[in-house]
Amino acid sequence: MTATSEVKTPIDSIRDRWSKATRGPWQWSGYVSRDSLKQTDINLTTTWGGRRVVMMFERVGFRDAQPWFQPQPGDLGMQQGRDLVKQDPETSSGQFWGINHPDAEAIAHAPEDVRMLLQEVDRLRAQVPSWTPITQKPAESGTYLVIMAGFPVVLFYNAEEDFWDDDEQTDALVTHWMPILRTPEDA
Repeated sequence: MTATSEVKTPIDSIRDRWSKATRGPWQWSGYVSRDSLKQTDINLTTTWGGRRVVMMFERVGFRDAQPWFQPQPGDLGMQQGRDLVKQDPETSSGQFWGINHPDAEAIAHAPEDVRMLLQEVDRLRAQVPSWTPITQKPAESGTYLVIMAGFPVVLFYNAEEDFWDDDEQTDALVTHWMPILRTPEDA
């Protein structure tokens, strides 16, 4: 790493992975026959662009290719995806638009959930003020979060007298400060 490169945070890594993944929203879709042949075609697709396939299942041997899901955490058995599909009972076409299982729902909603969470991270980061060096004093008296002797501490600053917590020794230890964010309850 060079001196000018930035350290990559876990949020940066998540943002990078999802910028390369197929954009959401996604849904489970396909075809499940209602006859005795039980033909199954289950895919994870986009809901846009003519249902671009994100994940498909290839048949191996004589069994249908489909996802299987554990009914409850800790259960030993598995349920076939075809038995969990959300079909319109009025339609005999075999088309479906979802799988009724928490893991399948989580997978299908992952891109939009991650997108919204990253937007919230950006919004919250924008609200957090940056640390101000002590060479720039606060303009107003009040309570501030400061770095004192390398540790974060909450102190009162008197702007009229230009000191932190009425103690000259404290002033010498403070290196940076920032306003304390108000919570929605304070507003």
